[in-house]
Amino acid sequence: MTQATYNPMMLADVNFAKEFSVLFDRYIDLRCNGMPADMAVIDAFDLIQNGLSLDNVHQLGLACDVNDYVREGMKRKLSSVDIRNDLWPKHRAVHALLKLIEDPNERGTTRLNAINALNAFCGYVEICDVTRRRTHSLQDFYRLTAEAFAREQDGNEGQARH
Repeated sequence: MTQATYNPMMLADVNFAKEFSVLFDRYIDLRCNGMPADMAVIDAFDLIQNGLSLDNVHQLGLACDVNDYVREGMKRKLSSVDIRNDLWPKHRAVHALLKLIEDPNERGTTRLNAINALNAFCGYVEICDVTRRRTHSLQDFYRLTAEAFAREQDGNEGQARH
């Protein structure tokens, strides 16, 4: 038994998007909120609920992303939202950090950076901007190199005299 699938050519078609604008508008909302294209396709088009195949979901996401209806909709939506309140409120920022911290597949440094960021965000630690002081310049390096070279030359001359 084969499962039905969407054709990527359909999802890339502007007229198809206009005809099924409710689904595409949902896709646009999900994408503007940071959901990856393949997951947004699954959610917006109810692929799982409708028993459709997920075999080509990556291609479907790419097809939606190149659709001019989607591009214009995303541009319109992103220009009209308040980033801090609509796209990146505090609870979403905390959730994103917690996902990184709790994901055993993330590298240790990624998890540690997320822990530090979350601790600072919650006020458990205070992060200060530390200004790096330059104690040596490139001129110092050249001077030290020249001095070392001169010492080496003096040492070689001393050995040649013995």
